[in-house]
Amino acid sequence: KIKIRKNKYYETIEQRRLYLEKESKIRSDQHELEKEIERLKSDKLQIKILAKDKELVSNSLQVVKKNKVLNGIIQKIKDIDTNTLDDTTKFEFNKLHKSIVKEVNTDKSLKDLEKHI
Repeated sequence: KIKIRKNKYYETIEQRRLYLEKESKIRSDQHELEKEIERLKSDKLQIKILAKDKELVSNSLQVVKKNKVLNGIIQKIKDIDTNTLDDTTKFEFNKLHKSIVKEVNTDKSLKDLEKHI
């Protein structure tokens, strides 16, 4: 009877030890999985940031290209002799010139804002 109790006692201790080992392994695995999840989230955010950076660069290049074209148009407008135009045409011509200059300046302001962001 005592031997049976002793065996059961050791079995219980052994079961407890195995249980604790398994629990420790599960916690360790869980910790590793949580670290992996955090790494994947970080990677995903980095990919999003890179995509946004690429988009911003692309948009900036488009603005630069557009402004280059508009500056060329402004230069051509300046080269036109407006003294030969009637007053109404001259007024509309100057209005167009100011509108284009304003557009270029607005884009420059937005570009400055992007630099600060």
